[in-house]
Amino acid sequence: MFAAVIVCSDADEACPFNPEADARFFFPYEDPKQHDNTPQESKQYDERFRQIAREMLYVIHCCKEYPVQYS
Repeated sequence: MFAAVIVCSDADEACPFNPEADARFFFPYEDPKQHDNTPQESKQYDERFRQIAREMLYVIHCCKEYPVQYS
C-alpha cells in the first residue's frame, strides 16, 4: 500500500493529485514559513519537524500494532 501524507496547512488544496497513492491523508500542520527571515525561523522549523516526526512515529506504531487486513 502506498499512502500520500500531506502535512502543511495549505497543501490539501495546493498539492498535486498523486494517482499512485492508494490512500491520501491530510494532517493540517501550521506551516512555519510565516517565520521565514525572522529570529524565530530556525526554532519554528525545528518545532514543526519534531511534532510531525513524533506523530508520524505514533501512527506507524499503531499500524504495526493493529495491521489492516487486505483481501
